[in-house]
Amino acid sequence: MSATAGSSPKPIWTVPVATRSILPQGSAISITADESVRAAAAGFAGVVEIPALAAEFRIVPQGDGFAVKGRVRGRVVQTCVVTLDPVENTVDEEVDLLLSPSAELPEEPGAEIEIEADEAVVPEPLTGNSIDLGAIALEFLVLGLDPYPRKSGVVYEEAAPAPEKASPFAALAGLKNRQGGDGA
Repeated sequence: MSATAGSSPKPIWTVPVATRSILPQGSAISITADESVRAAAAGFAGVVEIPALAAEFRIVPQGDGFAVKGRVRGRVVQTCVVTLDPVENTVDEEVDLLLSPSAELPEEPGAEIEIEADEAVVPEPLTGNSIDLGAIALEFLVLGLDPYPRKSGVVYEEAAPAPEKASPFAALAGLKNRQGGDGA
């Protein structure tokens, strides 16, 4: 079965929290990814394996939206960029988001968004009536990955440059010079 044009891919980890269920003083929510979610997330993130993935959030109503704060923690197995051996890394990312229905999306994909210099946290758009904590956790897990994972103690050493091979044309030029002529 193939995806049709305009269809969106199935979400990898979805844990929707209805905005109407968030208490006025805030709500604390912990989530843990099961084995099937971790396997799908590993493929999405481009890592060998995700043995553990969990997050704790505190969602508090703020203005017309919600402040989402918390931590995403996980263990990931990546491929060492030097030896290509598996290497286990820990991800521990802080989450600090402001979601607001009045936050503006760019009119065109890839368009630049203006950010005021004094804004500590730029609001992100809140669409619909729920906050997907699974999607947020997965996003922060990917942001926390080491882009160049290395096994402990492994150092990259650049290979010595290969000696230059003489061009066949260089040999002809040398022959021409020995004959003392310009070839005419």
